[in-house]
Amino acid sequence: MIYPLFLNLGTGEIFIIVIVIIMFFGADKLPEMVRTFSRSMNQMKDATTQIQKEIQNSTAEIQREMNATGALDDLKEGAQELQKRILEGTKIEDESTTAALPERPEDDPDNPHKPEDSFKRD
Repeated sequence: MIYPLFLNLGTGEIFIIVIVIIMFFGADKLPEMVRTFSRSMNQMKDATTQIQKEIQNSTAEIQREMNATGALDDLKEGAQELQKRILEGTKIEDESTTAALPERPEDDPDNPHKPEDSFKRD
């Protein structure tokens, strides 16, 4: 059984399409058309392969740069430390979150300008 790459066509449908093409263009031009189609498909395949190689080369270059600066190693170490702390069930505390928050002026009993005072009418 033939499994074409597109349109999920069966053998019967492909046979009918080939017959219509032969009737429309003639048997003389059919080999030339097949060659042209084959060249086009090969060019498309080559272009796709080239694009994939460029993407792989770019990502490899970025990885090399990150390794050269040590950034990738730092990220890996941070990720391992984070995973370790999560598994241990400890909470990662940042200095800014552990510092005491300043008291609200509204909570200060000696504050002469409490918010409820602003709503009182004389």
